[in-house]
Amino acid sequence: RPNQVFTRSFIMEQVWGYDYDGDEQTLNTHVKRIRERLHRYEPGVEITTVRGVGYKLEVIA
Repeated sequence: RPNQVFTRSFIMEQVWGYDYDGDEQTLNTHVKRIRERLHRYEPGVEITTVRGVGYKLEVIA
């Protein structure tokens, strides 16, 4: 959903499940890789960091 902010905990819960005990660096690594692929294949779409909250998907005009 474009422009909706998702918290880091929500993303980790949805991807790895409620009982996931990993650290947030794992999420950072995956977001970085997804950003690289988006930049390569969908240059008008970006994942931006919302400081202290999480991430949002933006469509750049």
